[in-house]
Amino acid sequence: MENAANKGTGPDCGGIEFILWLTRIGKSRPTGYRWRKKNMIKAVNVEGKLFVTKQQIDLFWQRAEKGDFAKKARGASAKWKKA
Repeated sequence: MENAANKGTGPDCGGIEFILWLTRIGKSRPTGYRWRKKNMIKAVNVEGKLFVTKQQIDLFWQRAEKGDFAKKARGASAKWKKA
């Protein structure tokens, strides 16, 4: 019998609750809010809860790997140069 806690969060369900996904990748709710405001990821509101689809998660990681979300170094680390 399937565990009720895992119901609806498996790889074949198509998505996951947004806050659960953030928790799994070690990010906070405010970070998720900022990412949504910057259009880094899109969440879907279903009866008052935010969900993120598998396609959006895949797109997020593809964009991250390409460097779309990278920032330039600031402060002391920006002044340090490799020899």
